[in-house]
Amino acid sequence: MSVELQEIREKIQAIDKEIIELIAQRISYIPTIVSCKKEQNLPVFQPEREKQLYEQYWQIALEKKINPELIREIFDRIIFESTRLQEECRKNE
Repeated sequence: MSVELQEIREKIQAIDKEIIELIAQRISYIPTIVSCKKEQNLPVFQPEREKQLYEQYWQIALEKKINPELIREIFDRIIFESTRLQEECRKNE
């Protein structure tokens, strides 16, 4: 394997690690989100908020020349997991 290929792979691995760290950071806000939603008497799942987010993400994907469907699939999973964790957190309060 060439040195150039190895260097690029290492950069990609570093980016992947950052993505994982950002997801962990996002998840760390869940207890606070649950508390705020509880104080404001808001449900865990808020379809209008989700719709707004997807519209923003779609636009960003287009601007960055990334397939918006890919971004949608990624955030489908992230939001699903976030909702699941919020529901779990709320049950444990």
